[in-house]
Amino acid sequence: MSPGSGLRPGPEAGAPIAHVGLASPLRFLRGVGPRRADALERLGLRTVEDLLLQRPRTYLDRSRITPVALLVPGTEVTLRVRATQVRTRRVGGHRSLLTARLEDEPSGRAGWVEGVWFNQAYLAERLQAGEALYVTGDVKTRGGSLRVEVREHEFAAEAGALSAGCIVPVYPLTQGIGLPWLRRLVRRLLDELAESLPELRPEVLPESVRLSRSLRPLAEALPTVHFPPDLEAARRARRRLAYEELFLMQVAFATLRRAAWRPGGARRIPVPPGLDARIRRRFPFPFTAGQDAVVRDLVADLDAGRTMRRLVQGDVGSGKTAVAFYAVLATVAAGAQAAVLVPTDVLAQQHEEGLKRLLEGSRVRVARLAGGEPRALRREVLEGLASGEVQAVVGTHALLQDGVRFRELALAVMDEQHRFGVLQRRDFMAKGAWRGGVHVLAMTATPIPRTLALTFFGDLDVSTIPDRPPGRRPVLTRVVDPGGARAELDFLRRELDAGGRIYVVYPLVEESEDSDLRSAEDGFRRIRERSFRGTSSALLHGRMAAAEKRRVFEDFRAGRVRILVSTSLVEVGVDVPEASVLVVMNAERFGLATLHQLRGRVGRGDRPSTCLLFSSRRGGDAARRLEVLALHDDGFRIAEEDLRLRGPGEFLGTRQHGLPVLRHADLSEDADLMDQARQDATDLVRVDPDLSGPDGGRVAEAVRRTYGERLDLFHVG
Repeated sequence: MSPGSGLRPGPEAGAPIAHVGLASPLRFLRGVGPRRADALERLGLRTVEDLLLQRPRTYLDRSRITPVALLVPGTEVTLRVRATQVRTRRVGGHRSLLTARLEDEPSGRAGWVEGVWFNQAYLAERLQAGEALYVTGDVKTRGGSLRVEVREHEFAAEAGALSAGCIVPVYPLTQGIGLPWLRRLVRRLLDELAESLPELRPEVLPESVRLSRSLRPLAEALPTVHFPPDLEAARRARRRLAYEELFLMQVAFATLRRAAWRPGGARRIPVPPGLDARIRRRFPFPFTAGQDAVVRDLVADLDAGRTMRRLVQGDVGSGKTAVAFYAVLATVAAGAQAAVLVPTDVLAQQHEEGLKRLLEGSRVRVARLAGGEPRALRREVLEGLASGEVQAVVGTHALLQDGVRFRELALAVMDEQHRFGVLQRRDFMAKGAWRGGVHVLAMTATPIPRTLALTFFGDLDVSTIPDRPPGRRPVLTRVVDPGGARAELDFLRRELDAGGRIYVVYPLVEESEDSDLRSAEDGFRRIRERSFRGTSSALLHGRMAAAEKRRVFEDFRAGRVRILVSTSLVEVGVDVPEASVLVVMNAERFGLATLHQLRGRVGRGDRPSTCLLFSSRRGGDAARRLEVLALHDDGFRIAEEDLRLRGPGEFLGTRQHGLPVLRHADLSEDADLMDQARQDATDLVRVDPDLSGPDGGRVAEAVRRTYGERLDLFHVG
């Protein structure tokens, strides 16, 4: 559901509204007002529908009130108590500690325990009044006695009907929004809309789908997900809402896949056996079995009379770039143009040089288009693309600018697809002058778990290169805590003496008052002036001019620089076989997928290679994440673990602009729902291709409402 799907519009301004609809602004609801509305907006909640569709973070089971006499250290409990002997004191700076004797309510005779609130001294007066309240917290021991460190409290009188024998939701909060107040607001709105909800939001899922998947109607699932009779009911309600989100997304993708198969797609690019042999002879190595399988997919796509939309994924070093260059050579051999979009200037330079080597001796003209180029050179490239004299171009986001025109672009390659959003992919595809569009080949060296691939690239066919080229050396990975730094410095000096080259990667370019992380600039000064004085070193980061970045990288590749200090700019595609050691500072600040990508910068030559992950933290989740990398070199295994630990948003590293946020679907645990939704969506579009039937029409309207016309996700009437 989208914020605009309510039937009754909200008022422009003024008094609280009398009739509430799904589109009603929260600002005008009774008891909300401007201040709370602004706070709710910080949580992404602007309308009644936003509020009702939010997913509870967890639940408190108030149907299970624990007597004080049965408290066990190390457990989470909910108590119904009265407070006496309330005290507050300062514990340094502006922090406060409030303690109270919590006695079982109503008699107060069964037992008591000390309760502790941190930084909530304002509660003292009300607690002293002796009101009954619920507290939820962790039971701990201190000085041989039990105490409850309170994480949430609610006075019984305010909780009202939610106060006893209930399972209640816990929502994300922000300053100015209290959890009890938010619960009461949700409960009130659910009660007010109970009878009108089926009218305000008609059922979207086809009845056949809902019954076959044992999914309850929305009008039942929505109240249940907030105030369930038991935790199993909450689980089923969440999955019902999650299924609808995934189903609508997969219907949108199914229409895109169907549109790609329609006759009159992008230009056909035939690759007969003779041309295949000539292309392969230009590569200085034979393709692996995995590369051969993907090439067969590409050849079939390019000559199928439809528009290719394919994602090629593989581990670091699996040879995706060679496969993409095969497609580029096939395209220019057919007399059309190919463009390769990359995220960094350094990678653009490297790919340009790689294509020129492969095409040496041919009449094909290869160019680069990136930021910071001289105006005369940029104008020359633009004119060459418009006239067709430039048959292959490699570029950064500069390729997406309005002034870039092609004579006949037939193939668009997007390297490191996860760095670009959905809308950017659409804009790139729109560069094709052919009436059926442009073939799209997306690549990523960050292996994508299947649920993410179906979510963010669901309109693409997916090919995987499972193997690595022969000769790639395994990289020894060590996690280094602060106490082990000196020994590793000695190791690095020995490596330099033996002729090695070293990457040193930092999370920040420069120091910040808001962070205690060491920066690349500070690290570079230390390396140049102290740790490795006399050894040639250089600094590389994204704020440098494009020409300067290319010069620094070329010096490192040529051996004039032995230590390259950088940010994660070197994460993707950089290939220096002589580099044998990667050092990552504050490694706990990077995701596992990024660290695995960075580790792929070494192990490309003949020398044994090492990755050193310096961490400023001992133990905890950060240490466990780094140990995963030390134990495994399989990018697919690491990617699954990274998704589980960090969630999809951080895993991708960038918001896929244009796709809606999934409120209830959890991509790390709903793989079965994703498969079901994809199958049901495919079946619906096969039976009702134009989505014009009774079921299809409702679904089509819901997809338009959810995704918006700007995504051009609908190709139906």
